[in-house]
Amino acid sequence: MPALPSAARARANRITGWLNTRGGSIAAPLAIIAVGVALTWLPAFRALDLALLDAKFALLARYAPLPVDDGIVIVGIDDATLAAVPEPVALSHRMLGQAFAAIAATRPRAVGLDVILPDRSYDAFAPGSDQALIAGLLALRRVAPVIIGVTTLENGRLRPIHPPLLAAAGSTGEDVALLHEDEDGRVRRYEDRFGAGGEEVATLVGRLAATTGTRPERGLVQYALGTGFDYVPMRDVLGWVERGERDK
Repeated sequence: MPALPSAARARANRITGWLNTRGGSIAAPLAIIAVGVALTWLPAFRALDLALLDAKFALLARYAPLPVDDGIVIVGIDDATLAAVPEPVALSHRMLGQAFAAIAATRPRAVGLDVILPDRSYDAFAPGSDQALIAGLLALRRVAPVIIGVTTLENGRLRPIHPPLLAAAGSTGEDVALLHEDEDGRVRRYEDRFGAGGEEVATLVGRLAATTGTRPERGLVQYALGTGFDYVPMRDVLGWVERGERDK
């Protein structure tokens, strides 16, 4: 191996000497940590970091799932459900009311609604639609706490909900249904600091947790808990209504 030029050798000796000092022994590890942290925010490294996190949760969920008894069921409005409803989505209030009543018959412990409810009466366009929604919400409220999630408008204000609907549900209309998304659009963290200045706000998730006497903590969602949640298309729930089934 060729010898280093004298100038380069001198610089190397100075660096080595500095690293052996008290200041160098502290500063060098801190610099390495700082560079490592900075690299994690570069797009390529950040994507790798998120992929490794997903892989870790997947391995834990498959080989060492953490026990939990949450009984969570998601009732989703999928494409098949929308295709089965004759009205446009904006006027499908009868469908929602029927589904709410069917869900109430199962006697849930709590219900969170992450669906955009109307901000005004639609009876002029679909007579009886207000009453159908109100009846469904009242049915839910009789058996469990009902938390209605709200979204925000472009100006940052909460999207209003028709007051009679809030009254029927006994909900505040202030629990935001917002989620913190990572750079790839996936949700891995719980966050409730959605205020204009980073203030904590009431969230749909937080309010639902409060009904069970718990409080979610900010940070990573533990995806290794249990075996996942049950999913039921709303079309199936409406089928229960048509067939008169009340034991689901």
